[in-house]
Amino acid sequence: METDLTIEIESVRKAREAEEAAKPLEQRQKEFRETHQHYWTKNPEGRLCQQFYKAYIEYRSFLEECGRPPRHGNDQGIDFLEHQVYEEMARRVEQFRAQEQEATEKKRENLEKARVAARCEHVLADGQRCRCPKMKESRLCYWHDHMEKTKAAKLDLGPMEDPDSIQMAIRKLQVAVIDSSLEQRQISQLAYLIQLAAWNVTRTRIAAKIAPKETPED
Repeated sequence: METDLTIEIESVRKAREAEEAAKPLEQRQKEFRETHQHYWTKNPEGRLCQQFYKAYIEYRSFLEECGRPPRHGNDQGIDFLEHQVYEEMARRVEQFRAQEQEATEKKRENLEKARVAARCEHVLADGQRCRCPKMKESRLCYWHDHMEKTKAAKLDLGPMEDPDSIQMAIRKLQVAVIDSSLEQRQISQLAYLIQLAAWNVTRTRIAAKIAPKETPED
């Protein structure tokens, strides 16, 4: 089971990611380029990619300005393989741009919904409120709602000092298993504790005191 500290750290990370995602796409692209451009342009990958993109733009501009007569042979359209690759690439570029534009609009819609959504009411360790949107039908975000449910899942089996209390512990564990409120590891550990208590119950001083004394026969 995740500890409260782990969930707290994860919640802070999610809040920072949400804050970063809330920035306009143009700002995020600019910050990314400013951070990585110097290294990227100095390695072979960056140089080749820039050369390729420059050649693509120049060839596209040439075709737009000058046009290109079709080639025919044997009553079929023929062309250089390189130009066929360009045409396929140009088609995919336009398709990619359309998909990117649609995805960007969708992200902006979601960010706007998140911006106006009610916020999680959990107070972080530094005293600030969690900035993540809260879940439906809950006052908390996903992570803090999960943390609260995890706390609620703690199971007290009772003293388990006699057969009756052991039977009550078994009943509590049975209900928890049916409700799926415990993890498999917890179930195994609690079942082992009940088994150990059942084995010890007739061998402890407490059990001897609780056990009813036999009355002498007249």
